[in-house]
Amino acid sequence: NQYAYILELLGAAVIIYLGISTLKNRIPNNAASCTTESLVQTYFSIIAITLTSPMTIALFASIIAGTSISVDNHVSLGFLAAGVFVSTAVWFISLSAVVIYFKKWFNQQHLMWINTVAGFLILGFGLQRLYSILYP
Repeated sequence: NQYAYILELLGAAVIIYLGISTLKNRIPNNAASCTTESLVQTYFSIIAITLTSPMTIALFASIIAGTSISVDNHVSLGFLAAGVFVSTAVWFISLSAVVIYFKKWFNQQHLMWINTVAGFLILGFGLQRLYSILYP
């Protein structure tokens, strides 16, 4: 129980840090500096982050428990992992396509406001989480 409390505090601290770092980050003036190598590297780092996130791990565990896939059944687990990988790829490609389509309607000022609102939302969520941990 003590370890769970410490992990919850660390989780809240990470969320607060992400909110503050989002608020401190500035939007680059142009995306011309993006290279194919950096895009591929970014894509695979997003895949790695997604597959190692606690939400994805909980999703895997609940799907395995709910469908009664045996851990010894490597073929079924492989198909499950491939399905999550493909769905993650489709999600990020679709999200990128939407961003590319709508980017003509957003200028630097809009992106700055979106970044600021997102930073405050993340920070607020982290502070709320910290408060609920300290004062249950």
